[in-house]
Order: sequence, then C-alpha cells, then structure tokens
Amino acid sequence: MKYTIHTLELHRDIPHPDTAPAPDGTRAVLVYRSAVQKNNLEPAERDHLTGKAETATIRAGHYLFAQGPLQAGFDNFQNPEDTEITLFREAAKEVWLESLWRDIEFLDEKIFVRILSEDGHTVFQIFRAIGQQER
Repeated sequence: MKYTIHTLELHRDIPHPDTAPAPDGTRAVLVYRSAVQKNNLEPAERDHLTGKAETATIRAGHYLFAQGPLQAGFDNFQNPEDTEITLFREAAKEVWLESLWRDIEFLDEKIFVRILSEDGHTVFQIFRAIGQQER
C-alpha cells in the first residue's frame, strides 16, 4: 500500500476557507462521492472517487484518514483525468480497502479531500466518516 491509513478523531470542524489559505494552511476542503456498493468486493477503479468536487466542511467526528503529497501549483479540482485526482482516487481506494480489513463501515458515501500547505509542502488528506474510533 502506498498510504498509511489511520483512524482519527477530529475535535473541530475544518471548513473550506473563505480566503486561501486559512491560518491552519488549509487551501480547500472538497467533497466527492464513492460509488462502491457495500457488497462489491471488486469495484471499478473510477467508483472509488466520483462526482464533481464541491466545497465542503469536514465536521468533527471519527474518520479513516490518509495523507499524500501534491505539486505546489495544484489548483484544478474538477478534471477527473488530472494526475492529482488520480492520486485522490488511489488514496480513497486504500482507505476503502483498510475499512474492509478492519471491518469498519463508513457512515455515508462522502469522501472529503483537504488540500493544505504543511511545512512548505502541499499535501492532500482523505477523510471517510466512520461510526466511532476503533479501540
């Protein structure tokens, strides 16, 4: 696996910034969808991240989480053929695979993608809501 998947308890909401970047480095918070059906163990690659990106707020709660690097100039969140969108899809797939391994169910089909500047680098984070943090 290319990404390390963690469980995360988010204690505060992370909104899409009114001005970019936000004081915490957040440049964008987007929401896509997963079209993977619950009992489908061999979904099409494209089903792991679908839909047109919309701005969103990640609400406080429990999540499966992954993070990866982006090129510094990344600004196009709409073209599903972009290399970055492919990275989001790969990370979303790995989060899904981890949910199968840990027997964790997602609360909904939403896949949150947070773009942020961190230590001089641009990274993305994938969040999928789960019912509660694994013990």
